[in-house]
Amino acid sequence: MTDVHDRAVRPDTAARPRTVVVCGVGAVTAQGEGAAALWEGIRAGHSAIGPVTGMPMDGYGTAIGGEVPPCPGPPTTTWPPSAAASGNRPSTSR
Repeated sequence: MTDVHDRAVRPDTAARPRTVVVCGVGAVTAQGEGAAALWEGIRAGHSAIGPVTGMPMDGYGTAIGGEVPPCPGPPTTTWPPSAAASGNRPSTSR
C-alpha cells in the first residue's frame, strides 16, 4: 500500500492522503487478454501492431494500430447473497 496525494486532481484534498491498494494485475492489449499474454508477446519480440480492420481509419492519418482481439464471450458477473451485506465485490469470469 502507498499513500497518494491527489493534489493535481482535486486541490481540496491536497492535505488528505489516500491509501491505494493494488490487488491484481491484468491487461487487455493487442498482444492478447491477460498479463501473461502481454508478457509472452513482449518477451517473444512480437509486435502486435498491424493494419486496423475493426473500424474505418479515414481521417486518422494512419491505417495501422494495435487492435485488441475479440473476447471469447461476454463476461459473467455473479453476486453471491453475502456480497451486498459484506461489501465484497462480485467475481467476474469469462
